[in-house]
Amino acid sequence: MPETNDVHVRDICEAAAEVRTVAQFKDWIRHEVRHVLPHGALACGHGRVTSAGIAMDYVLTVDYPLEHLAALRNAAGGIETPIMRRWFETRSPLLFDAEQPWPDVSEEWLAHFRRHQLVNAAVHACYDEARCLGTYFSFHRLPQPLGQLQRAILNGITPLLHETLVHVIAQVEAGASDWPALSEDERLLAQQIAGGRSNADIAAALGICERTVGDRVAGILDKTGADNRAGLAEALLLREDCRRTKVM
Repeated sequence: MPETNDVHVRDICEAAAEVRTVAQFKDWIRHEVRHVLPHGALACGHGRVTSAGIAMDYVLTVDYPLEHLAALRNAAGGIETPIMRRWFETRSPLLFDAEQPWPDVSEEWLAHFRRHQLVNAAVHACYDEARCLGTYFSFHRLPQPLGQLQRAILNGITPLLHETLVHVIAQVEAGASDWPALSEDERLLAQQIAGGRSNADIAAALGICERTVGDRVAGILDKTGADNRAGLAEALLLREDCRRTKVM
């Protein structure tokens, strides 16, 4: 790995020690990891290692199109992609160029991949058999050219990504994350916000004034640590909509 990247790797190692929450993890990816592996979007998976593979329990995204993630779910509710399947076959860093796809990639999947401008991808994962945990990291929108440099970087940083994500998810599961317990009313309102409904729509549905909705929305954003409505949608995806499923 080039010497300049070595400096950045030391920086992200130091910064990782301060990552405790989902919001901090995303900031760490955007402001530190991107210096080492330039990219525009990231999807992370966290799950339990079983005899049949990995049962995924959380998906965490950083500037990744959530509509594309939703389209990856199969009939059983699982997430599967040709890149993910190939990683399980090779257990090594993978590079994928949408303009030069592998022959076994379906046209339907490829068209959807291109539609969301995910283009170049660099993927690696970690099988932590000692703790029966697995993590998966799919970086997208990398600059050309793709080659041995990206593979070397993935090999170098994936263990750190794994440990950091495992720690963050442990905090989420322990209830010590940046998503505190919401009341039932707040949770229902958060779901409406994340679903794209405006304050006016919510006010009409609840029979309250729009200003009251605005105040409650501000309180929910403050409690969850979400920067905006899009951030709240991502938090809901992580907290409530990530079902256990076999990775294929």
